[in-house]
Amino acid sequence: MLAEMIIKLSNKIIKFRKLKVPAENLLVLAPHCLQKKECQQDVHSDINNCKSCGQCKCENLLDLSKRTGVKVVVAQGGREAIKAVKNPKVKAVIAIACEAELKAGIMAVFPKPVLAIHNSLPNGACRSTDVDFQKVEAAVKQLIRE
Repeated sequence: MLAEMIIKLSNKIIKFRKLKVPAENLLVLAPHCLQKKECQQDVHSDINNCKSCGQCKCENLLDLSKRTGVKVVVAQGGREAIKAVKNPKVKAVIAIACEAELKAGIMAVFPKPVLAIHNSLPNGACRSTDVDFQKVEAAVKQLIRE
């Protein structure tokens, strides 16, 4: 319940502030579990390693990065995610994760603005998860300064 309240509050603050940042200062942060478990591509070190096979949303994230110029990081854990977010070039974050990870991340990087998007868990927690990519694209459009 607390996690849900923190996530909703963070998202409402961003919407209320009408926050806009240049594409190069927007980070899309995705969890490693978004990648298909069986995939051998090392998207953690660089999303450009994705071979666009269509088995997971990493292909969509790669395409989004190329089309918009936003930075996309697929993090293997909380420390890696926080390190990426604390980069001084990052002015705002779109974070994709489960509720617990979103809450922890929002609190860890406060006051940096984080727009949170829940991932779905069709295979259970931390295993070949999914995300409504339309929500990710809408969030990018909402935050990018044209």
